[in-house]
Amino acid sequence: MGQGRGLTPGATGAAPRSGTVRVADARGALEERKVELGVSNRVQAQVLSGLAEGERVVSGLVVGNGAGRPQMTPRL
Repeated sequence: MGQGRGLTPGATGAAPRSGTVRVADARGALEERKVELGVSNRVQAQVLSGLAEGERVVSGLVVGNGAGRPQMTPRL
């Protein structure tokens, strides 16, 4: 009885799921990586595998126009 028990995946009914992220290396080059996700909400997700502590995940990309400014996209 004295042992602490943590929640196991699936204990709350949520099964782990996989996804793909882009990771930036020290030079800024991007690498696509498969990850396994655990508990998540609309803001954060628990990463079970596929990333190491300290790696930089790119969450959005802005394409430049060569002049140092983001490229404008036409409105539809």
